[in-house]
Amino acid sequence: MANGLPVEGEAETALVKNRLARDWPVCRLTDTASDAKPRAQAIGASLCPVVNDEGIALGVVGKEASERSESVPVETIMDPQPRTLRPSMSVDDATDFLEKQNLDAVLITTSDGKLMGIFKRTAADEKKQLPKSEIWA
Repeated sequence: MANGLPVEGEAETALVKNRLARDWPVCRLTDTASDAKPRAQAIGASLCPVVNDEGIALGVVGKEASERSESVPVETIMDPQPRTLRPSMSVDDATDFLEKQNLDAVLITTSDGKLMGIFKRTAADEKKQLPKSEIWA
């Protein structure tokens, strides 16, 4: 479950893995803030995850950082310790976490750090669930 893989049985609670924004733009260490900013803005986001070639989350560039220094590499302005959650966490627990941390979104990674997507606080209100055939219930 921590890697977002299908499991047998039917989950009684909604899980984060079923409510991810998976098509989120990402940045590389060599990108500049001016590269990162329009990617995030294109989908109305205020953050851009920084990943390596294997998709491992290395950090995150927030709106404040990208506005400060548009010509510097993302590596120098990113937060190198982004908060992350696992895909097996319940939607309710993830939403509580975001509220307590005063965050709108958090990175969802596998146990080895691979970025799966972003969980937004508004996702808790979404009733969209994957069909059972896609969950392997």
